[in-house]
Amino acid sequence: CYNMTQTPSGWRENTPNIQIQAAAILTLAAEMWKDTDQEASKKWNNEAQKCLDRAWKWKLENGPFVYSYGSGVDADYFSHDARHLACIYRITGDARVAKALRDMAIIEQSITSWGQIISISSPWWKHTYDRHNKGERMLSEHILKLSGNPLYARMVQLDIKRNADKPYSGMQRDWLIAYYNGDLDEFKNQVATIKNTTGMSATENGPILRNDGFNVAMPWRSWCESTVGAVFSTPDAIESQLCSVIITAIEPDVEHARAKAHFPIAYSVVEMENPQSGIRSIVVADDFIAGATSFRPALAGPALPEFINKKNDSPWLRTDIWFANADGMAGVLELQALKDNSCTRVALWTHISEKAQINGAGISVKGMTVVLDEQFSGKIHNLGKTWGYSAGYYPLDLLEYVFKESANGFKQGETFATTVSVRRDGGAELKVGAHGTDGAIRYAEILKNGKAYVKLIFNSGKNVVTYDGMEIPSEKLIVLKLKLSK
Repeated sequence: CYNMTQTPSGWRENTPNIQIQAAAILTLAAEMWKDTDQEASKKWNNEAQKCLDRAWKWKLENGPFVYSYGSGVDADYFSHDARHLACIYRITGDARVAKALRDMAIIEQSITSWGQIISISSPWWKHTYDRHNKGERMLSEHILKLSGNPLYARMVQLDIKRNADKPYSGMQRDWLIAYYNGDLDEFKNQVATIKNTTGMSATENGPILRNDGFNVAMPWRSWCESTVGAVFSTPDAIESQLCSVIITAIEPDVEHARAKAHFPIAYSVVEMENPQSGIRSIVVADDFIAGATSFRPALAGPALPEFINKKNDSPWLRTDIWFANADGMAGVLELQALKDNSCTRVALWTHISEKAQINGAGISVKGMTVVLDEQFSGKIHNLGKTWGYSAGYYPLDLLEYVFKESANGFKQGETFATTVSVRRDGGAELKVGAHGTDGAIRYAEILKNGKAYVKLIFNSGKNVVTYDGMEIPSEKLIVLKLKLSK
């Protein structure tokens, strides 16, 4: 990692976990030389500080570090960062590092009822949710000792219980420390599970919903493929995950990068760098969350930032509207060509846990079923794992339905839209009823078990609009609860 920091370019300079790991090794080297070669010790300390300075560029305010650039927090690298910062803190007692460890406890805003980190806002290729189930992510006890955060304490407590029968490895040292300090005050008087809630998550930069084993997040961070994701968990494991469901446009593979990277090059991700990405409005209530976004999706190919179009001059406009409650979620997806372009196809993509069962227009994994429009029935193709290292490491499959193929590209104004719902096992059926556009207004009626339940109205324009007798503020989503008909 230190050698990588000596040629800082692109993702190396802007990926905190690399800088933090290098800083930990350099700090240890400085300590080892402290009594025998003070000049060398000073040199390694200075180099460690440079690495930390680069990492701090991508630290969330009063929160943990993102994976890279402006992306979300990744559960795997959260664990890496905490371990290596704890190493630095044990050696130096550095106040900046101590605050960072305290701040990392905010991850408790994005967890399941059994304390697993869901990190929907991390890039989809980092959604290695199954690693939770193999004991490879261990929560640092140093975060707990410095923050005293009771929810994080519960996370560690549940982590110990879940991994008690896992074989010991060198990566589990902080976990073992936590085990032997299990009588800390923060551990006592804890309830059996973490309570159900709706709220805002600083790590996702969006609303979250937690209801027993069902979790929904509506992230808004760079490299997010979707503006919504769902996780189903049990006390023992994260069982399944819907990482993304989007409409996207695929570019021709003129340089054969797709074949090399096992990944279609598509206008598929949010890009939060310069310029800012678009419009978003969210609503958080006691029993539901909702979100609407309208933005130009950035061009993304292999899972490396060098391939992402940061100019954000996308020829497409994407609008997503989502509603979620304890039963599931439902939404409307739209993609519109802003100008003529050379894309070869427009498709509906679903990144979901492997071994998904496709039945007509339904895609089922443990705990939940994604229900697509009937036009997709029998036409959903599982492209398998689609990125990197023969794609064997990543436990998500890419499912695709092609709306339209065009060897000559697409014309300005061409628009594609569909509805999607996700039903939690045992929950009521949520689906989209009447929906459409009226100038700058997008609206969608959500049905519950076939009856009108709520209506979402999104004004994506710059001016106040009167719609259905109501003034809808600019760039604003409102949710109307409807009286269920008998």
